[in-house]
Amino acid sequence: MSTLGLILVGTFVAAALLRDVLLAPLVLAFAASIVTFVCQADRAGSTRGSLRWLVMSLLAVPLFLVALPYLEQAQATPEDLGGFVTAARLIGIGLLLLLGGAPLHSAIPAVASESPSVATTFLILCRDVLVLFILDSVLRTYPWLADFYDVARWLLWIGLLTAGWSGLLASVQQVFGRLFGYASSFSYGALIMALGIGGSDGLTLAVSLFLARALSLMIGGMVM
Repeated sequence: MSTLGLILVGTFVAAALLRDVLLAPLVLAFAASIVTFVCQADRAGSTRGSLRWLVMSLLAVPLFLVALPYLEQAQATPEDLGGFVTAARLIGIGLLLLLGGAPLHSAIPAVASESPSVATTFLILCRDVLVLFILDSVLRTYPWLADFYDVARWLLWIGLLTAGWSGLLASVQQVFGRLFGYASSFSYGALIMALGIGGSDGLTLAVSLFLARALSLMIGGMVM
C-alpha cells in the first residue's frame, strides 16, 4: 500500500509539472489505473468502486488529446477561427468531465463503501488537488476560453447540482461508507460553487472550504 501510495503521489507531481497542461489528464488516468489496486487493497470481491473511479478519470482524456491538433492548427492559421472553436468545445466538455461532478460523482461513494478508509481519504484529497490545479492551469493558459464559456456560471451550476444531489442521496444512506462518500461529494460541490463566485471573496471561501473538507475527510477516515 505504501509503495503504491508513493507511486501515486509521483504521478500527481508529474502531471503538475507537465509543460503542456492538456496532457495532465492523461497522467491522471495513468494514476487511476494504479488507484484500482489501492482501492482493492488485495481484497477479492466487488470491483465497482475501482471501475467507476477509473471510468471517471478516463472520460476526459480523449477530448483533451483530440483538442491538441486543433490548437496547433489554430496557432498556425490564427485568421481561421474554426480551430479555436472546436478546441474550445473539446476542452470545455473535457473540463466538465474532469471535475467529476454529478452524476460522475457516484464513483466516490462506491469507492468509500468498498475501500479502506485511509485509502479513500488519500485518493479523494489527491484527486481534488490535481483536478483543481489542472482547471486553474487550463484557464490561465487558454484565457480565450472565457470568450466561449461563462466559466463562473458553469462552475456554480455544476457545484449546485453536485451538492444538491449528493445531499439528497446522503439523507437515505444506511451504510456509513456510502454516507461518507456522499458527504464528501456534497462538500466538493460546495467547493466548486465557491470557485464559481470568483474574485478574492470566492477564492478565500474556496480555500476555507478545501481546508475544512480535508480535515473532515481525515477525521471521517479515522472513524470508518
